[in-house]
Amino acid sequence: MLHCTNTPANIEQVREKMRTISREAEQNFVSTYEQILLEGILKGKQEGIKEGIQKGMQATAKKMKKLGMDHNTIASITNLSLKEIEQL
Repeated sequence: MLHCTNTPANIEQVREKMRTISREAEQNFVSTYEQILLEGILKGKQEGIKEGIQKGMQATAKKMKKLGMDHNTIASITNLSLKEIEQL
């Protein structure tokens, strides 16, 4: 507990307490920043994977179309819509 007298010892106690609070606040900030950054990276990876899978399915459907496969069969295998297949 800090007392409200202006002795050098009390002033030093206040300064030390302020330094401790500053270090704790800085650590909390860094921890929060790192967490937000990691969440952003994870979300970006997930979106990239999703996009890569979609592009892979489109490439597969395009090849299947060239082989003359039925659009309904292509849609069933790739999970692409008939409209997406027609636009390839």
